[in-house]
Amino acid sequence: MKLIIALAQFKPTLNVTENLNKMVKLITQTKENDIVVMPEGCLSGYSHNLGFLNENIALKIEQALLNLQSYTKQHHVHLIFGSCIREECSWYNAGIYISPNGIKHIYIKVNLAIHERGILKEGNDLSCFDLDNGEANIKVAIQLCREIRFPEQWKFLSLNGANVIFYLTNIIDTEELDIWNAHLISRAAENQRYVISSNIAHVEQGKAVHQW
Repeated sequence: MKLIIALAQFKPTLNVTENLNKMVKLITQTKENDIVVMPEGCLSGYSHNLGFLNENIALKIEQALLNLQSYTKQHHVHLIFGSCIREECSWYNAGIYISPNGIKHIYIKVNLAIHERGILKEGNDLSCFDLDNGEANIKVAIQLCREIRFPEQWKFLSLNGANVIFYLTNIIDTEELDIWNAHLISRAAENQRYVISSNIAHVEQGKAVHQW
């Protein structure tokens, strides 16, 4: 079984339309059946100050998700990415999967960062989902940023059948990258699972987290 994974990293802004255009441009450069992995918060934009989340942005995110479903179907790719989303009047930090036929899986971040608490609502479900690339049906899962520090979550996902765990993050502090890299290697080794990570591209990073 062969998987082609494209780590599509870019520098998101707080403008949903700009981010969508960057995502679409990257999708158009991929090949049929590729698994395209983008960073945490890349559609909505993401900041330590989450005061930018409002009604107008919520509507733009909803429309952008519909557009992404159309583009993944048109180019027949699997898309995994992060975005803040609003559901039933609450905001969440989500990892989203869109398949070539439009099936969508949304993972809601369970362990929120300190600056997210009180603004975003935490999830309560560590869920796996099926990714069918035509050759095989693979059970996978998504984890977000701070959740790399909770090995029990990764163990739970691996025990529940996840063969690949996609880790989406938004780290710009170069001093923490070596720590995050060590965590990624540990989570993969502890569970004997593939871990695929995508971080934002940012001038302050110096380097980006890739695949382990």
